[in-house]
Amino acid sequence: MQRRNQADYKSLYLKAANYCAYQDRCIHEVHEKLSKWGLEEEKIPVAIEQLQEEKYLDQERYTRSYARGKFYYQKWGKIKIRQALKLKQVDESLIQKAMNEEIKADDYDRVLTRILYKKYHQLFKEEDLYKRKMKTVQHAAQKGYEPNVIYALIDEAIQMNEDDFEF
Repeated sequence: MQRRNQADYKSLYLKAANYCAYQDRCIHEVHEKLSKWGLEEEKIPVAIEQLQEEKYLDQERYTRSYARGKFYYQKWGKIKIRQALKLKQVDESLIQKAMNEEIKADDYDRVLTRILYKKYHQLFKEEDLYKRKMKTVQHAAQKGYEPNVIYALIDEAIQMNEDDFEF
């Protein structure tokens, strides 16, 4: 029986290594996968530690990659990114570091301004300008942008022309 457990551990470890090599993963995701695949609960921390030692699993690398990807590709705001990372049980200090290093302030303002501009002008059928503006604010808030940043940029975004955008 001991021999079978070692074979199971080794095969599941290799499966986890491939899972991590394919795409950056967080400890929580790997823990869930190993559990789902049937690795004994007491062996999961051993496997995770081994994956970290062999650089298949790196929580900081994952956090940075996640924050960068969700902002630059999905156009998520910092609130939504932070919430998603907290659900994955990522430490707050890693989240804060990733936000500071991976999301440039100028890019953040530029992306949000573009979101506000596009949404406001998509709502051209809304004749009540206050409702139109509030729907635009709500849209940006749902994407995870901070209300104070939204309100700081919305009037400027509304006044812009399509030619004003660099991207």
